[in-house]
Amino acid sequence: MLRALALVALVTLTDARLTKEERLDRHLKLYSELKGTEPVSGVLPKVFKDIKLPMSDGTRLSTIVLSPPFSKAEKWPAVIDRSPYGHFATELLADIFLLFGFVSVEQDMRGAGKSEGNFSLWHSDATDGADTLAWIAAQPWSDGRVFEIGASADGIAAEMMAMSAPPSLKGQFIIFATAEARDTFYPGGAYRQGLIDGWLKGTFGPSSDHPQWEWLIAETKRNEAPGPWWNNVTMFPTQWANITWPTVGWAGWYDIFLKGNLLAFEGVQKKADPKAPPRPHPHSLRPTTAPIAPSPRLCRCAASRTSSSTRAATARTPQPPSRATASRAARRCPSCSASRPSPVRCTTTPPKCRRCALTRTRRLPLAAARSHAEAAEPGSRALRTWTT
Repeated sequence: MLRALALVALVTLTDARLTKEERLDRHLKLYSELKGTEPVSGVLPKVFKDIKLPMSDGTRLSTIVLSPPFSKAEKWPAVIDRSPYGHFATELLADIFLLFGFVSVEQDMRGAGKSEGNFSLWHSDATDGADTLAWIAAQPWSDGRVFEIGASADGIAAEMMAMSAPPSLKGQFIIFATAEARDTFYPGGAYRQGLIDGWLKGTFGPSSDHPQWEWLIAETKRNEAPGPWWNNVTMFPTQWANITWPTVGWAGWYDIFLKGNLLAFEGVQKKADPKAPPRPHPHSLRPTTAPIAPSPRLCRCAASRTSSSTRAATARTPQPPSRATASRAARRCPSCSASRPSPVRCTTTPPKCRRCALTRTRRLPLAAARSHAEAAEPGSRALRTWTT
């Protein structure tokens, strides 16, 4: 996967100078190299469209559709990237998934690249995205499933999809994007002139297909205060509840969208439809979506994690013992009945304590206990319960 990302990034640097046919030929060669097959030129995939797709208001958006080369299937799932940067930039992220049997759909957002209209600063992306996904799902080559990937401005457009919640959307991969646009434009209430003016002029400046940067800057400054204009590009709790699909979020600690990125993670994790599939923590190598239930067979080292009533219930026998007997039983390991407490939680199956697994004659030092616990269950939250 990393190799694919690197090669596609390299292709991106040169694709802007190629014709449509030359670009397709380059993609076929890239596909062959990654799959370890002989390069093939002049072979067209079953689906290759470069069209102007009409939206519900009649505005036509430039859209490129490409099916997996050499695939014998008749229907595929699709991955879409909608971007203001044109077909030869971040939209190429969708092409990576050609390698895995997905149709690639690349679309220039309204007022960007080869599309018609004016750039709306994401105000129209919930509607335009829903129109596009409905068109994809209705195509004869589509199996009805559409996934979305987007980075930066593309990712903000992807965030807006929760407002329309199209039924064909089955998953999103959102990279360095915000769910609260105003905080990026006006952090702390002050206009971020260098960043915003530079971005708008660079993307929609005099040399672009849509030189509208002056109007966009004026429109942004005209709506300085919070209000309905910004609310249309801000996610609220009621809208997070529309999300029924899994989402992967990628943030950067020093990224300009960090705050909105974390708000999006919070919204998806805690306010999305509870029937949606579990969403993994973005920086965790171990699944954290399912609660970790304490084992009913715990050694003394983890007794503090259970309630007193639970410990008493574990210690009881059918005939209530005396207080001294119950106290001694509560200190015993349920696996080997060792009377001395263990320095680590019983993490093996069946559970074992110091006496039955670590040592027969003496209590392990704390350092050895840590080493054993880390080997038994790396990264476990139970390591916080060591006994000194």
